[in-house]
Amino acid sequence: MWPAYLQYNADLQEWHRQRGGYYNPYSPTRLGCPYAVDRIYDTVLCGCSGNYVQSAYYDSSLRFGNYAQFLTRYSALVYAQDGSRLAEAGKWLEVKSARPVWWENVVYQRQRSPQERQLVVNLINPPAKAGINEEPHDQFPPPAKDVAVRLREQGGWQVSRAWLVMFESQDEQSDPRPQHVPLRLQRQGASVTVRVPCVFHWKLVVFEITQAGGGR
Repeated sequence: MWPAYLQYNADLQEWHRQRGGYYNPYSPTRLGCPYAVDRIYDTVLCGCSGNYVQSAYYDSSLRFGNYAQFLTRYSALVYAQDGSRLAEAGKWLEVKSARPVWWENVVYQRQRSPQERQLVVNLINPPAKAGINEEPHDQFPPPAKDVAVRLREQGGWQVSRAWLVMFESQDEQSDPRPQHVPLRLQRQGASVTVRVPCVFHWKLVVFEITQAGGGR
């Protein structure tokens, strides 16, 4: 159910985005999600696709963090008016980790200027259960560790910088808070790889790319 819910949200939001609007979905169940893990993934799978989140879940005892605070600071990445979903993202990107993450349907590009773009790659650690309200309730997935994101430079576009953006815990020793940290670029030929130490539920990798002779 969760993969279909992500695809549904991403497709409908892109349809609305192309027409100047935003999709405003309801919870996947009529009465809402009673369990924390389901409410977290309802928030994640709506938020990562640029949809409005009816009731973002927050519990200060968990690693998930405060989505409302994150959105206040980083709304330009989620609700970008200059953004669109990247078609055939697999031609640009490759993502590898020991525990597979979802990303293909939620990669977006922002045209910052004729010679500057941002590529926003949403990394989602899949829930432990395929569907909502399944037992055992509140079973959280293990974190996806050492996630490698490789971008193939092409068409004259080159990576200038990359950032990790999040509101969940950065790693297993830190508390959750909205923040962005620079990522080290590892170059090999016409490809650039960055590494994300840990994804508990949802993090974003933002590549800044420029055309030759433009940008920073």
